[in-house]
Amino acid sequence: MIPVRSMTAPHLNLFTTKTSWRHALCALAVAALTLTGQPAWAQSHAVVLQYHHVSHNTPASTSIPPEQFIKHLDWLADKGFSIRPLPEIVRTLRNGQGFDHDRVAALSFDDANRSLCDTAWPELQRRNLPFTVFINTEAVEQAHTFQCSWEQLAQMYQSGLMTPANHTHTHLHMISADDLNSPAWLARMRAEIERAQELIASKVGAASKLFAYPYGEYNRALAQLVHRMGYIGFGQHSGALGPHSDFTGLPRFPASGQFASLESLSTKLLSVPFPARFVPQSDNPISAHSDNNPPVLHIEADTPNTLSGINCFNAQGEPLTITRSPNRLAVQAAATLSPGRHRYTCTRASEQQGRFHWLSFQWLVE
Repeated sequence: MIPVRSMTAPHLNLFTTKTSWRHALCALAVAALTLTGQPAWAQSHAVVLQYHHVSHNTPASTSIPPEQFIKHLDWLADKGFSIRPLPEIVRTLRNGQGFDHDRVAALSFDDANRSLCDTAWPELQRRNLPFTVFINTEAVEQAHTFQCSWEQLAQMYQSGLMTPANHTHTHLHMISADDLNSPAWLARMRAEIERAQELIASKVGAASKLFAYPYGEYNRALAQLVHRMGYIGFGQHSGALGPHSDFTGLPRFPASGQFASLESLSTKLLSVPFPARFVPQSDNPISAHSDNNPPVLHIEADTPNTLSGINCFNAQGEPLTITRSPNRLAVQAAATLSPGRHRYTCTRASEQQGRFHWLSFQWLVE
Protein backbone atom coordinates (compact mmCIF):
# COMPACT_ATOMS: atom_id res chain seq x y z
CA MET A 1 0.00 0.00 0.00
CA ILE A 2 1.28 3.51 -0.84
CA PRO A 3 1.56 5.66 2.32
CA VAL A 4 -1.08 8.35 2.62
CA ARG A 5 0.73 11.63 3.26
CA SER A 6 -2.08 13.94 2.29
CA MET A 7 -5.83 13.67 1.85
CA THR A 8 -5.51 15.79 -1.28
CA ALA A 9 -5.15 13.85 -4.51
CA PRO A 10 -1.98 14.51 -6.51
CA HIS A 11 -2.35 17.17 -9.20
CA LEU A 12 -3.24 15.50 -12.50
CA ASN A 13 -3.08 17.51 -15.73
CA LEU A 14 -5.13 15.30 -18.04
CA PHE A 15 -5.12 17.74 -20.93
CA THR A 16 -1.44 18.41 -21.49
CA THR A 17 -0.07 17.19 -24.78
CA LYS A 18 2.79 15.60 -22.88
CA THR A 19 0.47 13.16 -21.09
CA SER A 20 -1.24 10.43 -23.05
CA TRP A 21 -4.69 9.24 -22.09
CA ARG A 22 -3.20 5.90 -21.10
CA HIS A 23 -0.84 7.61 -18.70
CA ALA A 24 -3.68 9.74 -17.39
CA LEU A 25 -5.82 6.70 -16.63
CA CYS A 26 -2.90 5.05 -14.86
CA ALA A 27 -2.41 8.22 -12.83
CA LEU A 28 -6.06 8.21 -11.81
CA ALA A 29 -5.77 4.60 -10.67
CA VAL A 30 -2.68 5.41 -8.62
CA ALA A 31 -4.47 8.38 -7.05
CA ALA A 32 -7.41 6.19 -6.06
CA LEU A 33 -5.08 3.57 -4.62
CA THR A 34 -3.30 6.28 -2.63
CA LEU A 35 -6.50 7.53 -1.07
CA THR A 36 -8.40 4.28 -0.51
CA GLY A 37 -5.76 1.59 -0.15
CA GLN A 38 -7.27 -0.42 -2.99
CA PRO A 39 -7.64 -0.03 -6.77
CA ALA A 40 -10.31 2.27 -8.12
CA TRP A 41 -11.98 -0.69 -9.84
CA ALA A 42 -12.20 -2.76 -6.65
CA GLN A 43 -15.72 -4.03 -5.86
CA SER A 44 -16.81 -5.09 -2.38
CA HIS A 45 -19.58 -7.57 -3.09
CA ALA A 46 -20.12 -11.19 -4.08
CA VAL A 47 -22.83 -13.84 -4.34
CA VAL A 48 -22.89 -17.49 -3.27
CA LEU A 49 -24.87 -20.23 -5.02
CA GLN A 50 -26.21 -23.11 -2.96
CA TYR A 51 -26.76 -26.59 -4.41
CA HIS A 52 -27.72 -29.97 -2.93
CA HIS A 53 -28.25 -32.74 -5.52
CA VAL A 54 -27.17 -32.65 -9.17
CA SER A 55 -29.39 -35.45 -10.42
CA HIS A 56 -32.69 -36.43 -12.05
CA ASN A 57 -33.37 -39.09 -9.41
CA THR A 58 -33.34 -37.16 -6.12
CA PRO A 59 -35.97 -34.94 -4.41
CA ALA A 60 -37.04 -32.28 -6.90
CA SER A 61 -37.11 -29.44 -4.36
CA THR A 62 -33.37 -29.76 -3.68
CA SER A 63 -32.17 -31.08 -7.04
CA ILE A 64 -30.94 -29.64 -10.31
CA PRO A 65 -30.67 -31.80 -13.45
CA PRO A 66 -27.05 -32.24 -14.60
CA GLU A 67 -27.70 -30.48 -17.91
CA GLN A 68 -29.19 -27.48 -16.08
CA PHE A 69 -26.21 -27.36 -13.72
CA ILE A 70 -23.92 -27.18 -16.77
CA LYS A 71 -26.06 -24.32 -18.10
CA HIS A 72 -25.48 -22.48 -14.81
CA LEU A 73 -21.72 -22.86 -15.14
CA ASP A 74 -21.84 -21.81 -18.80
CA TRP A 75 -23.94 -18.75 -17.93
CA LEU A 76 -21.51 -17.69 -15.18
CA ALA A 77 -18.63 -17.98 -17.64
CA ASP A 78 -20.47 -16.20 -20.44
CA LYS A 79 -21.43 -13.31 -18.16
CA GLY A 80 -17.85 -12.86 -16.99
CA PHE A 81 -18.20 -14.04 -13.40
CA SER A 82 -15.02 -14.76 -11.46
CA ILE A 83 -15.56 -17.91 -9.38
CA ARG A 84 -13.55 -17.61 -6.17
CA PRO A 85 -12.99 -19.90 -3.16
CA LEU A 86 -15.52 -19.05 -0.45
CA PRO A 87 -12.84 -18.50 2.25
CA GLU A 88 -11.18 -15.91 0.00
CA ILE A 89 -14.46 -14.05 -0.46
CA VAL A 90 -15.18 -14.04 3.28
CA ARG A 91 -11.66 -12.90 4.15
CA THR A 92 -11.70 -10.11 1.59
CA LEU A 93 -15.07 -8.71 2.68
CA ARG A 94 -14.40 -9.02 6.43
CA ASN A 95 -11.19 -7.05 5.96
CA GLY A 96 -13.11 -4.30 4.18
CA GLN A 97 -11.24 -4.91 0.96
CA GLY A 98 -12.48 -5.25 -2.60
CA PHE A 99 -12.10 -7.50 -5.61
CA ASP A 100 -10.53 -6.60 -8.93
CA HIS A 101 -13.78 -7.72 -10.52
CA ASP A 102 -17.40 -6.57 -10.49
CA ARG A 103 -18.93 -10.03 -10.75
CA VAL A 104 -17.63 -12.43 -8.09
CA ALA A 105 -19.35 -15.67 -7.08
CA ALA A 106 -18.75 -18.82 -5.04
CA LEU A 107 -20.22 -22.30 -5.48
CA SER A 108 -21.40 -24.27 -2.44
CA PHE A 109 -22.93 -27.72 -1.99
CA ASP A 110 -24.77 -28.88 1.13
CA ASP A 111 -24.77 -32.43 2.54
CA ALA A 112 -22.00 -34.03 0.40
CA ASN A 113 -24.55 -35.94 -1.64
CA ARG A 114 -23.34 -38.69 -3.97
CA SER A 115 -24.31 -36.77 -7.11
CA LEU A 116 -21.80 -34.08 -6.15
CA CYS A 117 -18.96 -36.60 -6.36
CA ASP A 118 -20.28 -38.58 -9.32
CA THR A 119 -21.75 -35.82 -11.50
CA ALA A 120 -20.83 -32.29 -10.43
CA TRP A 121 -17.21 -32.92 -9.46
CA PRO A 122 -15.98 -34.08 -12.92
CA GLU A 123 -17.45 -30.93 -14.47
CA LEU A 124 -16.01 -28.64 -11.77
CA GLN A 125 -12.61 -30.31 -12.13
CA ARG A 126 -12.67 -29.97 -15.91
CA ARG A 127 -13.35 -26.24 -15.59
CA ASN A 128 -10.91 -25.82 -12.68
CA LEU A 129 -13.60 -24.18 -10.53
CA PRO A 130 -13.24 -23.86 -6.73
CA PHE A 131 -16.19 -24.85 -4.53
CA THR A 132 -17.17 -25.49 -0.91
CA VAL A 133 -18.85 -28.60 0.49
CA PHE A 134 -20.80 -28.30 3.77
CA ILE A 135 -20.56 -31.81 5.20
CA ASN A 136 -22.96 -33.39 7.70
CA THR A 137 -20.65 -36.10 8.87
CA GLU A 138 -22.84 -38.84 10.37
CA ALA A 139 -24.25 -39.96 7.00
CA VAL A 140 -20.76 -40.04 5.47
CA GLU A 141 -19.37 -41.89 8.48
CA GLN A 142 -22.14 -44.50 8.18
CA ALA A 143 -21.31 -44.94 4.47
CA HIS A 144 -24.83 -44.30 3.22
CA THR A 145 -25.11 -45.09 -0.47
CA PHE A 146 -26.52 -41.62 -1.26
CA GLN A 147 -23.45 -39.88 0.22
CA CYS A 148 -19.96 -39.18 -1.02
CA SER A 149 -17.38 -41.33 0.74
CA TRP A 150 -14.58 -39.95 2.88
CA GLU A 151 -12.15 -41.10 0.21
CA GLN A 152 -13.96 -39.13 -2.49
CA LEU A 153 -14.13 -36.02 -0.32
CA ALA A 154 -10.42 -36.31 0.49
CA GLN A 155 -9.57 -36.62 -3.22
CA MET A 156 -11.55 -33.48 -4.03
CA TYR A 157 -9.83 -31.60 -1.21
CA GLN A 158 -6.39 -32.77 -2.38
CA SER A 159 -7.11 -31.30 -5.82
CA GLY A 160 -6.92 -27.84 -4.28
CA LEU A 161 -10.38 -26.93 -5.58
CA MET A 162 -12.62 -28.04 -2.70
CA THR A 163 -13.03 -26.32 0.67
CA PRO A 164 -14.40 -28.74 3.32
CA ALA A 165 -16.85 -27.05 5.68
CA ASN A 166 -19.10 -27.88 8.64
CA HIS A 167 -22.82 -28.75 8.44
CA THR A 168 -23.18 -30.43 11.89
CA HIS A 169 -22.83 -34.14 12.59
CA THR A 170 -26.46 -35.33 12.36
CA HIS A 171 -28.07 -32.58 10.22
CA LEU A 172 -30.60 -31.83 12.95
CA HIS A 173 -33.12 -29.03 13.39
CA MET A 174 -30.99 -26.87 15.66
CA ILE A 175 -33.64 -24.49 17.02
CA SER A 176 -36.70 -26.66 17.57
CA ALA A 177 -38.84 -25.07 20.30
CA ASP A 178 -38.84 -28.32 22.31
CA ASP A 179 -35.05 -28.36 22.42
CA LEU A 180 -34.71 -24.69 23.33
CA ASN A 181 -36.40 -25.36 26.66
CA SER A 182 -33.57 -27.70 27.66
CA PRO A 183 -30.74 -26.14 29.69
CA ALA A 184 -28.32 -28.41 27.81
CA TRP A 185 -29.44 -27.16 24.37
CA LEU A 186 -26.44 -24.94 23.60
CA ALA A 187 -24.01 -27.57 24.88
CA ARG A 188 -25.55 -30.15 22.53
CA MET A 189 -25.32 -27.75 19.60
CA ARG A 190 -21.67 -27.11 20.37
CA ALA A 191 -21.04 -30.86 20.50
CA GLU A 192 -22.74 -31.30 17.10
CA ILE A 193 -20.42 -28.77 15.51
CA GLU A 194 -17.28 -30.01 17.28
CA ARG A 195 -17.92 -33.66 16.35
CA ALA A 196 -18.36 -32.76 12.67
CA GLN A 197 -15.24 -30.61 12.70
CA GLU A 198 -13.14 -33.40 14.19
CA LEU A 199 -14.31 -35.93 11.59
CA ILE A 200 -13.81 -33.58 8.65
CA ALA A 201 -10.30 -32.67 9.76
CA SER A 202 -9.26 -36.28 10.34
CA LYS A 203 -10.96 -37.90 7.33
CA VAL A 204 -10.64 -35.20 4.66
CA GLY A 205 -7.38 -33.60 5.71
CA ALA A 206 -8.55 -30.16 6.82
CA ALA A 207 -11.66 -28.38 8.07
CA SER A 208 -12.38 -24.73 7.37
CA LYS A 209 -14.15 -22.47 9.86
CA LEU A 210 -17.18 -22.09 7.61
CA PHE A 211 -20.49 -23.40 8.96
CA ALA A 212 -23.92 -23.80 7.32
CA TYR A 213 -27.01 -24.11 9.51
CA PRO A 214 -29.03 -27.21 8.52
CA TYR A 215 -32.22 -26.10 6.74
CA GLY A 216 -30.99 -22.53 7.18
CA GLU A 217 -32.58 -22.45 10.64
CA TYR A 218 -30.98 -20.34 13.37
CA ASN A 219 -31.70 -17.68 15.98
CA ARG A 220 -29.67 -15.09 17.89
CA ALA A 221 -28.44 -17.49 20.58
CA LEU A 222 -27.24 -20.07 18.04
CA ALA A 223 -25.60 -17.39 15.88
CA GLN A 224 -23.75 -16.09 18.93
CA LEU A 225 -22.53 -19.62 19.73
CA VAL A 226 -21.27 -20.07 16.16
CA HIS A 227 -19.44 -16.74 16.45
CA ARG A 228 -17.87 -17.62 19.80
CA MET A 229 -16.63 -20.89 18.32
CA GLY A 230 -14.84 -18.91 15.61
CA TYR A 231 -17.04 -19.84 12.63
CA ILE A 232 -18.54 -17.86 9.79
CA GLY A 233 -22.21 -18.83 9.52
CA PHE A 234 -24.26 -19.35 6.35
CA GLY A 235 -28.02 -19.68 6.01
CA GLN A 236 -30.36 -20.54 3.15
CA HIS A 237 -31.89 -17.07 2.75
CA SER A 238 -31.03 -15.17 -0.40
CA GLY A 239 -28.95 -12.05 -0.93
CA ALA A 240 -25.57 -10.64 -1.85
CA LEU A 241 -22.56 -10.43 0.49
CA GLY A 242 -20.75 -7.23 1.41
CA PRO A 243 -18.40 -5.85 4.10
CA HIS A 244 -21.36 -4.96 6.36
CA SER A 245 -23.16 -8.30 6.07
CA ASP A 246 -23.93 -10.36 9.17
CA PHE A 247 -21.07 -12.88 9.22
CA THR A 248 -22.94 -15.12 11.67
CA GLY A 249 -25.63 -15.72 9.04
CA LEU A 250 -24.53 -14.92 5.50
CA PRO A 251 -27.00 -15.36 2.63
CA ARG A 252 -26.75 -17.74 -0.29
CA PHE A 253 -28.91 -18.03 -3.38
CA PRO A 254 -30.58 -21.47 -3.61
CA ALA A 255 -30.09 -22.71 -7.16
CA SER A 256 -32.05 -25.98 -7.16
CA GLY A 257 -35.67 -27.00 -7.63
CA GLN A 258 -37.96 -24.06 -8.31
CA PHE A 259 -34.97 -21.70 -8.01
CA ALA A 260 -32.91 -23.34 -10.78
CA SER A 261 -34.35 -21.33 -13.66
CA LEU A 262 -31.81 -18.92 -15.10
CA GLU A 263 -34.64 -16.57 -16.04
CA SER A 264 -34.99 -15.54 -12.38
CA LEU A 265 -31.62 -16.65 -11.03
CA SER A 266 -29.73 -14.38 -13.42
CA THR A 267 -31.27 -11.28 -11.80
CA LYS A 268 -30.40 -12.53 -8.35
CA LEU A 269 -26.78 -13.28 -9.21
CA LEU A 270 -26.30 -9.72 -10.44
CA SER A 271 -27.57 -8.31 -7.13
CA VAL A 272 -25.54 -6.21 -4.70
CA PRO A 273 -25.62 -6.05 -0.88
CA PHE A 274 -28.68 -4.64 0.84
CA PRO A 275 -28.02 -1.12 2.17
CA ALA A 276 -29.98 -1.43 5.43
CA ARG A 277 -30.10 -3.68 8.53
CA PHE A 278 -32.65 -6.40 9.23
CA VAL A 279 -33.85 -6.48 12.86
CA PRO A 280 -36.52 -9.13 13.59
CA GLN A 281 -39.01 -8.07 16.26
CA SER A 282 -39.30 -11.68 17.47
CA ASP A 283 -36.65 -14.38 17.43
CA ASN A 284 -36.94 -17.77 15.74
CA PRO A 285 -38.80 -20.04 16.17
CA ILE A 286 -42.14 -18.23 15.99
CA SER A 287 -45.07 -19.90 17.73
CA ALA A 288 -47.81 -20.43 15.16
CA HIS A 289 -50.53 -19.53 17.66
CA SER A 290 -48.85 -16.55 19.30
CA ASP A 291 -49.33 -12.80 18.87
CA ASN A 292 -45.95 -12.81 17.08
CA ASN A 293 -47.51 -14.49 14.04
CA PRO A 294 -47.31 -13.01 11.45
CA PRO A 295 -43.84 -11.86 12.53
CA VAL A 296 -42.55 -8.31 12.04
CA LEU A 297 -39.20 -7.57 10.40
CA HIS A 298 -37.76 -4.11 11.06
CA ILE A 299 -35.43 -2.57 8.47
CA GLU A 300 -33.18 0.15 9.83
CA ALA A 301 -30.79 2.62 8.20
CA ASP A 302 -28.77 5.64 9.26
CA THR A 303 -30.46 7.93 6.73
CA PRO A 304 -34.08 7.98 5.52
CA ASN A 305 -33.00 8.08 1.86
CA THR A 306 -31.56 4.59 2.21
CA LEU A 307 -35.03 3.23 2.95
CA SER A 308 -36.71 4.80 -0.05
CA GLY A 309 -37.71 2.50 -2.87
CA ILE A 310 -37.59 -0.71 -0.81
CA ASN A 311 -40.19 -3.36 -1.67
CA CYS A 312 -40.70 -6.66 0.14
CA PHE A 313 -42.36 -9.92 -0.89
CA ASN A 314 -43.18 -13.36 0.46
CA ALA A 315 -41.98 -16.60 -1.11
CA GLN A 316 -44.92 -16.55 -3.53
CA GLY A 317 -43.95 -13.10 -4.81
CA GLU A 318 -46.88 -11.36 -3.09
CA PRO A 319 -46.18 -7.88 -1.65
CA LEU A 320 -45.75 -7.59 2.10
CA THR A 321 -47.19 -4.75 4.17
CA ILE A 322 -44.60 -2.03 4.85
CA THR A 323 -45.16 0.59 7.58
CA ARG A 324 -42.75 3.50 7.08
CA SER A 325 -41.26 5.82 9.69
CA PRO A 326 -38.03 7.88 9.79
CA ASN A 327 -34.97 5.60 9.57
CA ARG A 328 -37.11 2.49 10.00
CA LEU A 329 -39.54 0.23 8.15
CA ALA A 330 -41.77 -2.48 9.62
CA VAL A 331 -42.47 -5.39 7.26
CA GLN A 332 -45.23 -7.92 7.96
CA ALA A 333 -47.27 -10.53 6.13
CA ALA A 334 -50.99 -9.85 5.81
CA ALA A 335 -51.99 -13.20 7.35
CA THR A 336 -50.55 -15.62 9.89
CA LEU A 337 -47.84 -17.95 8.62
CA SER A 338 -48.39 -21.70 8.63
CA PRO A 339 -45.89 -23.99 10.42
CA GLY A 340 -42.69 -24.32 8.42
CA ARG A 341 -40.04 -22.07 6.91
CA HIS A 342 -40.95 -18.74 5.33
CA ARG A 343 -38.99 -15.86 3.83
CA TYR A 344 -39.45 -12.12 3.63
CA THR A 345 -37.43 -10.89 0.64
CA CYS A 346 -36.67 -7.19 0.19
CA THR A 347 -35.17 -5.45 -2.84
CA ARG A 348 -34.25 -1.95 -3.93
CA ALA A 349 -32.98 -0.68 -7.29
CA SER A 350 -29.26 0.09 -7.19
CA GLU A 351 -27.36 2.87 -8.91
CA GLN A 352 -26.33 0.36 -11.58
CA GLN A 353 -29.02 -0.23 -14.18
CA GLY A 354 -30.50 -3.70 -14.01
CA ARG A 355 -28.94 -4.55 -10.63
CA PHE A 356 -30.81 -4.69 -7.33
CA HIS A 357 -29.96 -4.59 -3.66
CA TRP A 358 -31.30 -7.92 -2.37
CA LEU A 359 -31.70 -9.68 0.98
CA SER A 360 -34.19 -12.05 2.57
CA PHE A 361 -34.92 -13.16 6.12
CA GLN A 362 -35.98 -16.70 6.98
CA TRP A 363 -38.59 -17.39 9.65
CA LEU A 364 -39.25 -20.73 11.31
CA VAL A 365 -42.85 -21.13 12.48
CA GLU A 366 -43.76 -24.04 14.76
